[in-house]
Amino acid sequence: MNLALPLEFQLPSEYYQRIQEVSALAESMNLTPYLVGGAVRDLILRAPFRNDCDMTFTGGSISRLAETLAKKWNFKHLNYAQFETHTLLSSEDFHLDLITARSETYSKPGALPKIARGDLNSDLERRDFTVNAMALDLTRKNWGKLIDPLGGLQDLKQKTIRVLHRKSFVDDPTRIFRAARYAGRFGFKLELQTEKFVRSAIGKKMIQQLSGDRIRTEIEKILIEENPSKAVSFLSKWNALRAIHPQIGWSSTIAKTMNSTRTSKIQNISAIAVRMALWLAQNSGFTAESVLERLNFTKDVRDRIAQPLLLHIAFQNSYPMESIPVSSLYPETSRVFEALISVNKSSKGSRGWKSFQKWMSVKPELSGRDLQKMGFKPGPVYKEILMKLRLKKYRGALSSKEDEMRFVIDNYRRN
Repeated sequence: MNLALPLEFQLPSEYYQRIQEVSALAESMNLTPYLVGGAVRDLILRAPFRNDCDMTFTGGSISRLAETLAKKWNFKHLNYAQFETHTLLSSEDFHLDLITARSETYSKPGALPKIARGDLNSDLERRDFTVNAMALDLTRKNWGKLIDPLGGLQDLKQKTIRVLHRKSFVDDPTRIFRAARYAGRFGFKLELQTEKFVRSAIGKKMIQQLSGDRIRTEIEKILIEENPSKAVSFLSKWNALRAIHPQIGWSSTIAKTMNSTRTSKIQNISAIAVRMALWLAQNSGFTAESVLERLNFTKDVRDRIAQPLLLHIAFQNSYPMESIPVSSLYPETSRVFEALISVNKSSKGSRGWKSFQKWMSVKPELSGRDLQKMGFKPGPVYKEILMKLRLKKYRGALSSKEDEMRFVIDNYRRN
């Protein structure tokens, strides 16, 4: 099977031209270039291009190749020497991974792999699933020829996710999350033995061997999928979620609210924050905090997740507006409540959000300077007076600056 035409016409023209340039330069350095992994899978499926490519090379070190390309294109060059991998990044988000063909071994479950240089077959055999273990020959002689020693093409036709060996999920438990993500994205099923391996690895607590950072990375990839609930539903079905936190919830209601958001017009970081908050909104504050701690989100993302969760808890418990310490809102908070309201317009959370928006828009017309002109000495009393004015205005008891002045004169003693 030859995929030269799909390669030319399905890839964005910039990627196609860059791949041609990389391949020609690699051959001039006595390296053999291959396109591998997800890009090959997506070409066969005619799936949308996902803005990154992996190229594997046999024949020696690729350091000079990567350095030459980075300098020629003026790209950022990241060198992961322990994995013999180089990443080239442009300011326009062009992403190309250059990888030395290798084999991998694992010293213990969940550990990062130890690598050794290998041939193309050993490089394909180290991958997660057969559908991601195909390559295209990019030499001038065999341009576009499909190489499929592990039956990935047949599994694609049968819409099946099949693992490469029985210890795969023990060696690298992050593959459990990837199995769910690919099955959810493409509407595939897990091959029967593969699902048994998944459940066995979960039962042996392999996920607990992973750091919070590694789990978070996989969860983030799921959350930016077009329909993330499908993948999370698989994880719930396999009891994988309990490995993150024993009380983390999942339900059809959570799935519905999560899928009501769309990621096409917002950045990944925002989509992750919104969908994570929607996921955790049905949990207790303690559980949500424990999950965020386990996954080790950055402070910025954590704050964007926590704000709507804190508000949701406040609304559910009918906290007084003045007791909710929020001076400004993240845009993610509005998106979270829009999604929650779209599913249940009559909930406490919906009513609380409407009241809170009104509260946030209310400001007294009097200022600290006005209070000083009225004879009040600056001090803590200013904060007390302005908060009281805000409350009265929120409740409709004050409608003008004159009303506010009269309230202050009647209720507070000037110095």
